[in-house]
Amino acid sequence: MKFIRIILILIVINACKTADLSKSLTKYVQKSNAFSQSFSGFSIVELENKKIVFEKNADHYFTPASNTKIFTLLAGLKILDDKATALKYIIKNDSLIFWGTADPSFLHPDLPINREVFNFLKSRNEKLFYSNQNFKQNSLGIGWAWDDYNDYYQPELTSLPIYGNIVRFENSKNELKINPSFFKDIQFWKSEKNGSSIKRDLYTNKFELLDKQKANTTQDVPFVTSDNLLIKLLADTLHREIGQFNLYLPDNAPIIKSIAMDSIYQRMMYESDNLIAEQIMLMCANKVSKSINTAAAIDTVLNRYLKNMPDKPIWLDGSGLSRYNLVTPRTFTTLLTQLHLEFPSNRLFNIFSIGGKSGSLKNRFKSQKPYVFAKTGSMSNVFNLSGYIITKSGKLLAFSVMNNNFVKPMREIVNEVELFLNKIHADY
Repeated sequence: MKFIRIILILIVINACKTADLSKSLTKYVQKSNAFSQSFSGFSIVELENKKIVFEKNADHYFTPASNTKIFTLLAGLKILDDKATALKYIIKNDSLIFWGTADPSFLHPDLPINREVFNFLKSRNEKLFYSNQNFKQNSLGIGWAWDDYNDYYQPELTSLPIYGNIVRFENSKNELKINPSFFKDIQFWKSEKNGSSIKRDLYTNKFELLDKQKANTTQDVPFVTSDNLLIKLLADTLHREIGQFNLYLPDNAPIIKSIAMDSIYQRMMYESDNLIAEQIMLMCANKVSKSINTAAAIDTVLNRYLKNMPDKPIWLDGSGLSRYNLVTPRTFTTLLTQLHLEFPSNRLFNIFSIGGKSGSLKNRFKSQKPYVFAKTGSMSNVFNLSGYIITKSGKLLAFSVMNNNFVKPMREIVNEVELFLNKIHADY
């Protein structure tokens, strides 16, 4: 009887503490100059008992930007194997015909080196032929900004990405290094403008090199993809002839694996890598059907795994580049709760950016012992942060703080979000 009384007293104390924090946070948001003109939404949930700690505009829809990648992470974790499927192939007489599976890791400059695909294609005795008949996707996503075509964060999508579908320009000691070197000698013209950027033609792989480049700079520029260019890049890389064969992918074709998916997820979440996010959704489509198509993958995930979301997300791409995406804060905390229930905390916390330690939060939430594990989402007039926070008392919370339509400098919003979450960390 005494034990029951103690439990009841603790429940009452905890309820009072939650109520006090909710009132305190409400006042904090009302008095905040940073939040005063923005459209802001909050959802804070205690994971152990799914208790709502704080909500404001939690049922309102926001542009999620790269918080969309949390949906993509769930898709990959639920559908894909622990190692990426890199290729599918068949052998017909003296020919080997291969199909891409949307794996972004082949010769990617920022992912762990893996030679499986290279060695496989390089060492085969058969004639090599590439088929792209399983790719049913536009090279750019729905709702993407067309004039971002030159920016590193918007590479084109393909069934077989190579070199991350970008050209990397490194200007070191007045020497411009170009990777892949395939582009080095044939695709450029000089500009007499001053500046530090390299500009690609909108429709072709012609690059404008400014005469006065800043030293010690690196710029990644997406290239215009095509089957013909991929074949040329493969031939240049493998030093052997590659042909094209327009054949539909048969059932039960053998596969070649590449790298661990967690290293791909980590790159997506740490660096907010948009190509990787999009390709993960295409990999999911390849796994659940014969065709590589983002919409098919999204429909599968929504219908199989996300039926119990409080507010159905409007979800159009894997990266969050699309302005058409719309999600509520309480949907994000529901999604984060589901992830936590289905996958080990240590695995999730190593994939999300870690406050004070890694990714986009490396310079935020600094502490000897990390307590924030989250994903940022930003674009013009948008900053969101969703993830997990461990309070000083040891409670684990899922949170989503979403800010849209602000005109203040983004640093003011980011600073305020950090202060808001630090208050929760200290007071709950």
